[in-house]
Amino acid sequence: MFVEKFNFFLAHRSLSYFDKYDLSDLTIIIPTYERSLYLLRQIAYLSKWKTTVLIADGSKNPLHNDLISIIEKLPGIHYKHNPIHYPQRIFEASQKIKTPFAMCLAEDDFFMPSGLVAAIAKLEKDSNSIVCMGQALGFDKYRDSNYLFHYGTNLKNYSVVGNLPQDRIQIGLNNYRSATPYAVFRTNAFLKIWEQRENISSLEAVEYEHAIRTYLEGNLVTVPEIYWLRSFECPPVASSKDGTRNDSYNVWKNSARFKDEYMVFRKRITSLIKERAGISYLEAEKVFQCVDEAIVSGSHASLVDKTILSIISEMFSWLTKKNPFGLISGIKQNNVIQRIVLRKRYCSTKKFAVGKSTYKRGFLEDLDVTMEFLDLFSLSGYEAD
Repeated sequence: MFVEKFNFFLAHRSLSYFDKYDLSDLTIIIPTYERSLYLLRQIAYLSKWKTTVLIADGSKNPLHNDLISIIEKLPGIHYKHNPIHYPQRIFEASQKIKTPFAMCLAEDDFFMPSGLVAAIAKLEKDSNSIVCMGQALGFDKYRDSNYLFHYGTNLKNYSVVGNLPQDRIQIGLNNYRSATPYAVFRTNAFLKIWEQRENISSLEAVEYEHAIRTYLEGNLVTVPEIYWLRSFECPPVASSKDGTRNDSYNVWKNSARFKDEYMVFRKRITSLIKERAGISYLEAEKVFQCVDEAIVSGSHASLVDKTILSIISEMFSWLTKKNPFGLISGIKQNNVIQRIVLRKRYCSTKKFAVGKSTYKRGFLEDLDVTMEFLDLFSLSGYEAD
């Protein structure tokens, strides 16, 4: 049982460090699915934060009753199991938000509170913007050790600003950057973005819809502070309800199986553009067509800076996933191959080195506590139920 280990980390002295940050104006929603150990690690990490955490668990089965009983005693953390679609879970959780700011968080990633404070302060000063994103670092585990690496510079000084909704959409979707999924939102905008959502079988299409809805509502700005630690520890878990990252927007759009779903999506987004932008349906169709063409043409700037080694690593990872023509038999079950994948990822990334003159003290302290927590919180050999 994982209960004893969970209780131990809830009581760990390092977590009391986060008590110094007041994030009571923020609600964090965690739409988790079938990654209970990572969820419990996240709950332990956030257990001392002065913020509201709403967990929307869409897994087939809820957490063990003993674990739920522990979670219910944690101030500010609320767990609900409801195996419905991803957008529906977030919308359902959003109805409980009572704070002026809200955002989403994956169960395996981590936020740095000093960066969140900076993002909220930016929105408080900038009344013309509805959402603010910080910078990111990647982290992973190699040979039982956690390591950090640079996740890219494509969000540095990035913004999507325009007077008209249709202008913001085209700015944001041309040379698209994944800036909205884990950004800090004003709650009124967050609620509008997640209302009247229908399920889509492509998670990539879900992300694009989220971006379109965001830019319909207002401007996006960024801060230089790092607040997102992006985990590469485990791949996303495919869901029969919510689809998979393997079905790209292009594959989904052109698949006969999803033809009706795509047409409903297209009509819904076009109607939304018409309503929010105050233009005719014909004009809204033209805006959607431009966005659709930008996505299909591959107008997507990765957050990760590309190097020759990283490109080779991506190609190798693609081969292990797709296994074209059945050339690599049983590769997903082959531990040797998996070790090679991990090593290639480790070798292809630019490791993060702390420079005292470059990073603010608050962030460095956040990072020290977080990495100490990660080093102690090993998930191997445990089950959550």
